[in-house]
Amino acid sequence: MTAPKPVGEEETAPALSPNGNYLVKGGNIFGLKTGRGFCADNGEDAKDIVLTAVGDDGTACGLAGDASGHAPRIPVSVPATTGVAKPLPETAEIPYAIAGGAGVFITYAGQDTAHLVVLNSRS
Repeated sequence: MTAPKPVGEEETAPALSPNGNYLVKGGNIFGLKTGRGFCADNGEDAKDIVLTAVGDDGTACGLAGDASGHAPRIPVSVPATTGVAKPLPETAEIPYAIAGGAGVFITYAGQDTAHLVVLNSRS
């Protein structure tokens, strides 16, 4: 089975936090209990952002940059309280889902092999 990496907003499914309080889709993050939302890829000089996962604390993560693939995309985190994207280290791996204190990651070995990795957070 080949698992393609999400490259744009239209290819990335919405993600719900494990506690059901936050939702991300594309570059948008919503606080479902507060009724507030932010467009993290809005504003002057903003990069396209695709958020893939959001935790119970309302911190979403994803990739920012040119969706066309002409330039490398950088990992970012976006808190639901501000909607302001903060760059992460270039080598940071972004989870494709967050579930009950664990991050779900997809790694690729060549063109035709994907590995699913689930890592629990330490308390």
